[in-house]
Amino acid sequence: MFKAMTSRRGSVAGVLAGLCLSVLSGCGGLPVRNDAQPVVQTELSDLERYIAEGQWDRGSAFELPGVHERVLVNGLKIVVVEKRDVPMVYARAQIRGGSIYDPPDKSGLAYLTGWVLTEGTESYPDANIDQVMDKHGAVVTSVAYNESCIATLTCLSGDIGPLFPYFSEILSRPAFAPHILEESRQYLIGDLLRTMDDPGEVCARVFRREVFRGHAYEKQQTGTIDGLSAITRDDVLTFYSTYYRPDRAALVVVGDVSATDVFDLCEQHLSNWETSRHPLPVIGVPRPVEGLRITLVDLPTRQAQIMMGHIGVNRTHPDRFTLDVVNKILGGGGLYTRLAEEVRVKRGLTYGIYSYFARREFTGEFLVTTFTKVESARETIDLCIGELRRIRNERVGEAELDAAKMALVGSHPLQFEQYEDIAQTLVHTHFYALPIHDVTHYAERIHAVTADDVRRAARHHIQPDSMLITVVGPADRLKPALASLGPVDVVAPI
Repeated sequence: MFKAMTSRRGSVAGVLAGLCLSVLSGCGGLPVRNDAQPVVQTELSDLERYIAEGQWDRGSAFELPGVHERVLVNGLKIVVVEKRDVPMVYARAQIRGGSIYDPPDKSGLAYLTGWVLTEGTESYPDANIDQVMDKHGAVVTSVAYNESCIATLTCLSGDIGPLFPYFSEILSRPAFAPHILEESRQYLIGDLLRTMDDPGEVCARVFRREVFRGHAYEKQQTGTIDGLSAITRDDVLTFYSTYYRPDRAALVVVGDVSATDVFDLCEQHLSNWETSRHPLPVIGVPRPVEGLRITLVDLPTRQAQIMMGHIGVNRTHPDRFTLDVVNKILGGGGLYTRLAEEVRVKRGLTYGIYSYFARREFTGEFLVTTFTKVESARETIDLCIGELRRIRNERVGEAELDAAKMALVGSHPLQFEQYEDIAQTLVHTHFYALPIHDVTHYAERIHAVTADDVRRAARHHIQPDSMLITVVGPADRLKPALASLGPVDVVAPI
C-alpha cells in the first residue's frame, strides 16, 4: 500500500526527530564565524515571542475540547473529541507491541508486524483496502515504535461509517499474507542497508545499544538484518496474538463526529476483539552509565556525528516539568539556548545542536546531539561538557528562567490545534494512564519552577562525568583526539 508505506518510512525518521540535523552531516566543512556576536540568553525568537504573547491566559488551566470516554467490555479504551470546525476525522490507535518485546534473535519482529498490519485483513485483501481508501481520499497507516504500535485513519467525516469496518479489522483481524510478509521483509532489509552509510542513523543506533546495554530498550526499533532474516510468519502471528490485544490498547477519534456514533461503531466492530491471554514480560530499570565512556564508530565521513548522554527519567517522574525548563535553557530551544550559543553562534562549529530528555515508560535518556568537522570534534565535545557542568553548578538568572518558562507556556496550546495533535496527546495519556492534569495544568506546573528547582534537577539528572559519548567518523583521525577523555572503544556501524 503506497500511502501507508510512505507514511511508515516518514515515521522512522520521526522517532529520531532530534537527529534531523544529521541530514547535513554529509556536507563539507562548516563556516567559522569569527565575527559572531553572542546571543543574549534572555531573548526570545520572534516566533517564540509571538506565541508567548498570545491572547490566551498563560496562568490559567488549558481546556481541551469536549472529551467523551468509554471502555468496551474487552477493555479497549475509547476517547472521542467532537471538533466540528473541519469536516475531517482522525482516528489513532496505540497498541502494546513495540520492539522492547522482540525476542533476542528476532530483532525487527515488532517493526515487521506493524509494517504489514494494514496490508490486508481476513475479510479485505490488500488491493481491496487500497481501492477503498483511494476512492474516499483516505489514508491508513501503521508503524511500530519501541513500546507500542500506532495505527491511524484519516478521512472525511462523511466516510467514517463505511471506512471504520476496514480500520477496525486492520486492528483486530490482520491477514499477514505470506507473500506480503516476504516483500516487506526484503524492503526493510534493503532500507537498513541504505542507512548504514547515514552517520545520523548509525550514531543513534549505536548510542541506543550502548546506553541501554542489557536492557529491552537497547533493541533497535527497525531491527537488524540478521533478525529480520530469521523471522517466520508463525513468529509474526504469535507476536500479534500475544501483544495486539484490546485491553492493552487505546483508541482516540477526533473530528466532525458524534461520540455516540463512534461508540456504536466501536461496539459493532471492535467488541469481539479478544482480550489478552498472556502476561506481559517484566521489564526492569536499566543500569546507569558508570564513568565517561567513548564509543567511536569507524565510518569514512567528512564530518563527525556526536551523541552524548546517559539514562534519564520515565514519563511520570516528579521532576518532569522542571526538566522541561532545564532543557529549554540548555539546548531545547533552537538558537536561543546555551549549547547553541557556545557551539554554533560564538564559534561556528555546527549548524545545529540540541538536547532533550526522552521520557519513556520504564525510563528514558538524556541526550545532546550535534555534528561538526572531524578536526573540531573534541572541541565541540568539551564545550558541551562545559555547558552541562555550568547548568549544574551555576544558579540560572531570573530573566533567563522567565524567558524559558514563557516560551514553554506560550507554545503549549499550539500543540493542540491539529486533530492529529489532540489525538496523539490523548491516546498517549490513556495508553500509559498518565494524569490529564499534565496537559490541562501544564502552565501552572511550569510557572511554579524556580531557579533553585532548576539547579537541583540539573545536578540530579545531568551527569557529565558518567555518560556515554558516541562519535561517528574516521577512527584514525578521531581516536587520538578522544583518547584523553577516557577509554575509546572502536566499533563497526550497525
